[in-house]
Amino acid sequence: MDAAEAQRLVSLLTYKPDWTLECYPDPGPRGGVILRYGKDEPDCEHGGIRALMYTAALSRVELNALDRNAFLQFAFDTIAKRELHEVEEWLRLEGVPLREPHPAMHHRGILGDGTSLDPPIPGHCVQDQPPSS
Repeated sequence: MDAAEAQRLVSLLTYKPDWTLECYPDPGPRGGVILRYGKDEPDCEHGGIRALMYTAALSRVELNALDRNAFLQFAFDTIAKRELHEVEEWLRLEGVPLREPHPAMHHRGILGDGTSLDPPIPGHCVQDQPPSS
């Protein structure tokens, strides 16, 4: 698969209302694509609303090794991992998370540490700003 086909596929995907879901070429040295997704939502730790965008990258080599279904599986798994992280953030007993969403920073989970975004999956980061054009 190449970047143009990945962008085309993502442009055909839909998810929850008000969510951003896009794919664009990775300008870095690894090439490939970046999948960007998220929305404005409440901040469970600090209150208020913030634009919470996540990105997941595939290098040119990784992308070229994928067929259509493997790329769609990557997109599905990436978004599912983010949703699991949100459950870890928000599901609490008397204010204490059942699974710690940030085990690199805290160890307060009743059921132990979560596994979502800490440590990040390869090429995965939180991004609060849209990509520069």
